[in-house]
Amino acid sequence: NSQYENNPLPSGDNARFKKEWFRHFQVEPPDMDVYIAVDPALPGPNSSDYFAIVVGGLTKTNDLYILDTFYGHWEPHEAIRQVFMAASKYERRGLRAIGIETNIFQRLIKFQFEAEMRKRNKFYKVEEVKHYSEKKDDRILSLQPRYEAGCVYHRQSLRDGELEEELLKFPRGRKKDLIDAEASILEIAKLRVVTKKSSQVKPLETLADYMKAHLVEKRNQARFTNHFGE
Repeated sequence: NSQYENNPLPSGDNARFKKEWFRHFQVEPPDMDVYIAVDPALPGPNSSDYFAIVVGGLTKTNDLYILDTFYGHWEPHEAIRQVFMAASKYERRGLRAIGIETNIFQRLIKFQFEAEMRKRNKFYKVEEVKHYSEKKDDRILSLQPRYEAGCVYHRQSLRDGELEEELLKFPRGRKKDLIDAEASILEIAKLRVVTKKSSQVKPLETLADYMKAHLVEKRNQARFTNHFGE
């Protein structure tokens, strides 16, 4: 693969994502917040990047379910049609928002999509994704702990598909469009951390609250010292 395709496959400790980490599902969880992440690319068959769309759902236990992927070398009108197809498919299954990466070309896609919503009289929440890191590899690596912990599930139909191939070949593979869009889901979603009610502590909101709590602690400590003489 390395010699003939010039597209080596990392192995062993060099593999950032391992095949044994991939989990698959056939039946979707009943309660999910669904997000669509769009990673636009320059149009045309000679473009090196795909226009990538990834549909992901987050459960109450903060597991990430990859529900669908769409990708291709599309002209803008076809790309928008593909996004609408994905949105229509999942709008009744908990779709919360559609995230589109922010730059000049991608803003144009966003404006065209909003115009198409008015034309179709179908409206979805669209958010511009502003990445915390400009490096694509850093964003993709944010998925690694989730995969290693077994918190990411792929639909059974995606087994051995383009998404998993990009993960296995990362960071040396030529294609990273789908997994970059997958990482974007975590940036547009409101992540929910599950904690036990007994362990929840009300935060101290102001300096006055902090000082009051500090004085109470010191007063209790003084009473303890006077009582035991230590």
